[in-house]
Amino acid sequence: MTGAAYAAIAILALFVVVHLALILGAPCGVVAWGGSHRRLPVGYRIASGLAVVVAAVFAGVAGENAGITHFFGAPVLAVLNWLVFGFLALVIVPVVLSPSIPERFFGGIISTVVAALFLVMALR
Repeated sequence: MTGAAYAAIAILALFVVVHLALILGAPCGVVAWGGSHRRLPVGYRIASGLAVVVAAVFAGVAGENAGITHFFGAPVLAVLNWLVFGFLALVIVPVVLSPSIPERFFGGIISTVVAALFLVMALR
């Protein structure tokens, strides 16, 4: 399970880096938010900021699973693992239905793998 937690943290860190680049105006908007903007408009940049916060919270939950942090007891962590898994499982659907081929490919892989990693942590 520790390996799954560290893998989730690494992938979520990559996700955060991409979204921080999008917030700063990097011309890689094709991989996010439907891929319709090369550089994200302000509303999408705000959404990327929220995505960064959510990813950081998920990384914190993974950190708990790895024993890096100790904020929650085992019962709370078990519930959080299932909540994160459920959220990520639901995210897979709109990502793979995106009109952006790069977003479908990269986002689909990332959301599926991280969801699977949280499933592994939830089933521990």
